[in-house]
Order: sequence, then structure tokens, then C-alpha cells
Amino acid sequence: MIIIKNLNKYRAEFFFIFTIIIYLSYQAWSLPNWFFGGDMWAEMATNYYHNSLSPSLYTQLLSTDAGYLPLPSRLIAFVGGVVGLDASITPYYYTYSSSIFSAILVGVFCLPPFRIVIKSDVLRFCIGIINLLVIGFEESNFVNVFYLSAFFITVCSLLPLNSRFNTPNWFWLIPFLMISKPAVLATMPLLCISAIYGDKKFKVITFVTLFASFIQLSQMLYSRYQLDMFSIERNILDVCYIVYRMLFSTIGKYIYGSLMPSGDYSLYFGILTVIVLLVIVVISSSKYKFFIIFGFILVLFNTLLNSVTLDYWDGNVDLYNRLFFNRHTWVSFIGICFVVVGIILILNRGESNLKAVLLLIAWFIASGWTDKIRIPENEPRLIYEWQKTVTNIHEGESAIININPNGWKYQYSKR
Repeated sequence: MIIIKNLNKYRAEFFFIFTIIIYLSYQAWSLPNWFFGGDMWAEMATNYYHNSLSPSLYTQLLSTDAGYLPLPSRLIAFVGGVVGLDASITPYYYTYSSSIFSAILVGVFCLPPFRIVIKSDVLRFCIGIINLLVIGFEESNFVNVFYLSAFFITVCSLLPLNSRFNTPNWFWLIPFLMISKPAVLATMPLLCISAIYGDKKFKVITFVTLFASFIQLSQMLYSRYQLDMFSIERNILDVCYIVYRMLFSTIGKYIYGSLMPSGDYSLYFGILTVIVLLVIVVISSSKYKFFIIFGFILVLFNTLLNSVTLDYWDGNVDLYNRLFFNRHTWVSFIGICFVVVGIILILNRGESNLKAVLLLIAWFIASGWTDKIRIPENEPRLIYEWQKTVTNIHEGESAIININPNGWKYQYSKR
């Protein structure tokens, strides 16, 4: 009886811990060779591990990856370098830390402060699990883990909309996480809107986060014009056309998925849906209309960022003949998820009860997103040369190691 009472008292904390356990178990089950193999993936070795060995503190913490600053990932790699982790242990450290941070960045939504956003612990738990289940292998590894910062910042931006909310000190993580992945910049407009309603501390944090965003954008612009990265020649009209087609196609395909009739209807379904959402936002007095507004903004700015940084993001809606989804569009999925949750809660008269949970799960299944859940049979074929190479050469020797994905190499020197 005492155990049951304690479970009810600490139910939110239980769901937070349960989220971490579920995700770690999911990683181990769906990617067994990778999770237990101790291998490197691309920039894990060539960038993060390599730069963590540099004698320069600037290189260890502030060197770029593909033209942007990945500060949180740099800090994790820096800690590994400072404690002197052996090369054979480092891949495990990167893989397990990324899995744990993924679960924490999403699972935090289960905790008690977020009850003023959605009262039901179960519904918040389901939202988090859905977002964790759909991320693919590349999004789940160390190189890309901090795309999930977008989820953390999104749910944090919903809190100041409630007048009873006092900004906690841990919100200072927001500007730090903003300097992680370019896609996370799509959350900045949400913070600016929330700052209108937030207390003084939140306004200060938002200002600092704006400055952090400016640093990231400045670095990206420098990389584009000085280092010839992100060098996509598109004028304003091109960008507007691409945003129009990709925005509405994303909304149509991500909301309806396999519910749409066969053929390329995602663009038209998206346009009709936005019209309906606009009507709901205008006539509704529910606080949950901000879920729809914030979700739409996330999709809009994720699409805009992709339109000016990705060469393949060219307005070709054939990309949406299937559920097109990768690390560049995961922020859009967060947005769509909150749009759907907002619609469900408004139609359910603000009740975050079992009916709302079942409706969210029904949408997730019916729209085809369950196809994105990873299974062991679909685990990528990997090379696994790292462990046998770094453990079999002597001090002072070096070797070229084939790493993942196929074609990547790293010249390792044992020190």
C-alpha cells in the first residue's frame, strides 16, 4: 500500500526514469551490434575524438562541425579527453552518453513542472516516447544527438505561457543547447513569443539565447562565405517558393501519412489543413491553441532553414511520396506532434484524459509513423574495425582505420 502511494506521489518522476529505461532498452534491442560493438561513426572519430586530443582548448571546445558550432557535443568529447579515456572505451562513452542525453532531453517533459502545460503525466509520457521512437539510427548517434535539444526548448517555451510559472535556474541550459545544431535555431521564435508572457528571468534567458543564436548564425555565415560551406545559390523568390511547397507538403504528409489516398496530395492536404488550423486558432479560447501555433512555427522555420542550407531541399514534393524523415526534418515532426496534440486537447475540451492518450496513439499508428520504429533486422551493416585496431597496435604506431559509414577512414596514432 505504501509503495502504491509513493508511486502516485512520484508518478511524474517515475515516468521520467521509465522514459530513460525504455529508450536505452530500445537502443540496445534495435541496434544491438552498434550499441554493444564499440565502434565509431563518421565525425565521432574524425572530428570529435580527433579534436578532443588537441593541446588547444579552443580546438577542443570551439572547433566547428560542417560549419556550425556543436558546443554540447564538444563538451562531452572534451570530458572524455580530459579524463584520458582509452581509445577502445571512447566509442562506448560517446554512444551511451548520447543515448542517455537523448532520453533526458525528451523525458524531462514528464516531470512535475510541465503539469501546467499538460496535466496528464501519461499523455506527456506518450508524447515523449513517440518522439523518441521515430528517430533513426543517424539521429540517435553521438554526432546528431543534440537535434533533440529542439524538443527540450519547445516544451520549455510552453511553460511561461502560464501566469503561475516562475522560471527555474535550469532554464539556463537553453542558450547552451541553442549552440548545438543549426536546426535547433527553429525554436528561437517560440522563446521570443513566450518572453512576452514570461517573468523577468525568462526574458533575460531569452535575450542571452538570442545572442547565442546570433553566434551560431554568424559562424554559419562565415562558413558559407569564407569556407565555401552552405554555398547554395538561391534568391529570395526561390527560397519563398521552396518554403511554400515544402511547408505545406510536410504538414500534409506528416499529419496524414498513409491516411491520404494514393497519389501526390500532400501539398493540397497541407494547404487545407493550415486553413482549418487558422480557423481553430481564431475561434478557440483554449490555451492549447498555442500548441498549434508553436507547432506550425517549428515546421515553418525548420523548412526555412533547410531551404537556405540544403541543396537537395529544392521544392520537389516527390520527396513526400513516402514519409520523408531524417535528422534535417525531425524538428518538423516535433511541431506536427504538438499540432496534433493541440487539436486533440481542444476537441476534448481541454481534458488530458485516457481518451486524449488513445487518440494520440491512434493518430501515430493510423498515419503510418509506426513504420519508423527501428527493428534489429534493419540495423545498418557496419564495419567494426575500431576495437581490433586500437587494441592491437603498440604505443607510437599508427594505422588507418575504416570507420562507418563505408568509405570513411581515420588515421589513428597510439600515444
